[in-house]
Amino acid sequence: MRAESVEAMVAAEVKLVDARTMMDDAIKKMTKANSKMQVAESIFQRSSLLKYSIYISFGLLKWLFVRYIELDM
Repeated sequence: MRAESVEAMVAAEVKLVDARTMMDDAIKKMTKANSKMQVAESIFQRSSLLKYSIYISFGLLKWLFVRYIELDM
């Protein structure tokens, strides 16, 4: 084999290894981002449920207060 061909093959191999490393890093970052997104979605759902239950609680308290006043009169 000629020296130029060997150099070209080595250079191509180096680029291929670099590309594989970049792909592995990208997959790791995507996995980490996906995990963070799932956590954020879970927190959002819990906060929405909490807000909804607070609205229900205040509505129930208001109803009880009105009934208490009606009974007191």
